[in-house]
Amino acid sequence: LCLAIRDGKLVLYYDFSTGLEMAKPSSNTSSLAISSTTNKAIQIFLLKMNNKKRILVRLERLTIFMVEQENSLENAVSYYLGGVPPAVLPPSLKALFPTGGPIRGCMKGLKALGKYV
Repeated sequence: LCLAIRDGKLVLYYDFSTGLEMAKPSSNTSSLAISSTTNKAIQIFLLKMNNKKRILVRLERLTIFMVEQENSLENAVSYYLGGVPPAVLPPSLKALFPTGGPIRGCMKGLKALGKYV
């Protein structure tokens, strides 16, 4: 799962053993534009509902990506914020981000399980 900014717009890539795919936006693509001068609240939810798992990405409380998956989402052992070290970057993402894709920016209000990290 990779949430990135490409050409000034937010994109979601994922690979659940079927090859790298890019999620289709749930809303108007103009809402995906990211500016470096304004603060944006981005929320990522990994939800389990019945037998399906769902990934929701919200930008300013508007759902912009939703991916449903029947396979397990709980197998991740590492999470990276702001970029992935090139040594552990999956080959499917190396073509898109040869240097690991680190960003410079500020992250605040980071929460996991409802608590600040």
